[in-house]
Amino acid sequence: MKLNLLMNSTDIVASYENIDPFPMMPGHQEFSEQKKQGDVRNLDWICDDGEAEDIRAMDIINFLSPPELDRVINGWCRKLKRGGTITLGTLDLQEISRSIIHSNLPIADAIVSLFGPQQQGWDIRKNALTLKVLEDILTNNGCRTVMKRCNNYRSIVKGQRL
Repeated sequence: MKLNLLMNSTDIVASYENIDPFPMMPGHQEFSEQKKQGDVRNLDWICDDGEAEDIRAMDIINFLSPPELDRVINGWCRKLKRGGTITLGTLDLQEISRSIIHSNLPIADAIVSLFGPQQQGWDIRKNALTLKVLEDILTNNGCRTVMKRCNNYRSIVKGQRL
């Protein structure tokens, strides 16, 4: 089983179970056949421990509160079979801060990037992480880093369950 965890997104991945906690937004109805609606913080409803081959969570962890972040990622890692992979993507606090300091990113744009536009009730980001923090979270949950990169303001870390 392969899981793609979304946050009101149209980033559908073929051959994955695409899961979004929100109903379709207006204009996105064409994706309704390709997505399941469900709680992405607890995957017990769709996957047993040790069953998932791959989990992708590219734009969702910024929406988790700091107290639930470790618990949720721990749960996702438990769903992986040995040798299974998990890919986490997030805005990178260090890169955004660096751009503010070097005047490459106006502070107003940085605030929207970090906290979301907050025009919808769901679009409020609750944390900001760095590449190193993502890597540490995966390591603490029994995964070894197999890929990491930072591109512009986005960090991506891929871990493999030991």
